Amino acid sequence: MKEEYNTEEGSKEVPDWLRQRRSEYMKVFGSDAGKRVLADLKNFCLPDRTAFDPNPFVMVRNATRQEVWLHIRYCLEWDDDDLSRILKHADARRKQYE
Repeated sequence: MKEEYNTEEGSKEVPDWLRQRRSEYMKVFGSDAGKRVLADLKNFCLPDRTAFDPNPFVMVRNATRQEVWLHIRYCLEWDDDDLSRILKHADARRKQYE
């Protein structure tokens, strides 16, 4: 199912499903236990180092761990203006390929 959103010029509308997702991430990781889990994930996901490894399988594993970390951090840190800009950019890119 395609998730709809308004990306008209000048619109700052962020869809409810995206606001809800951000709210849920904040509830999960905003608690004391969530902060401890986030600290553990930071150690596991290797966000502060390169994903490169001579072994391509290890490198892919490192990159996917980092992608998970970035997704969580983005969900926690982006505000409505950030999300609106991202949606507009995604919509413009999609229109390029239609």
